[in-house]
Amino acid sequence: MAHDESNSVLMGSAGRSAQFKEHNDQTWGVIVHSEVRQQSKFETGELLFFDDGMPRMQVIITLQTEEHLDDDDDGLRKLYVRGQMIKAVQAAVLKTGQRGIATGGKLLVRYMSDAEPKRKGMSGAKQYFAKYEAPVQTTELVMDDVEDDAELPF
Repeated sequence: MAHDESNSVLMGSAGRSAQFKEHNDQTWGVIVHSEVRQQSKFETGELLFFDDGMPRMQVIITLQTEEHLDDDDDGLRKLYVRGQMIKAVQAAVLKTGQRGIATGGKLLVRYMSDAEPKRKGMSGAKQYFAKYEAPVQTTELVMDDVEDDAELPF
């Protein structure tokens, strides 16, 4: 099992779901984990498929936020990225010139509005705005490059 897969199993259950109940609700924080998982029905856990039999996939991004609702709240929030939220996150990432999200990057997702319902009596799909900031890249200090290590602060 690759490290990405084992980390998905190890870290996959941590955190509460981000809530987007009203327009302008938002969640933001530092990306600590992401994984791809098949969508399921909330009520039953039954896996979802498209009409052609292909699995309906989603990206689950875990953010470390500053939100703490109670003493047991670690501030971790899961974003279940599917539907229009995928387009919003894609646009935010592309705007930075990156090719994808990365651990340590910062992500904000805000519920902006609702689309026109596809059928009478239905609710319109939630519309989101996202902003992404890539993690700061640091260079490692290579001891061979230092001529006199007596000047090092540690």
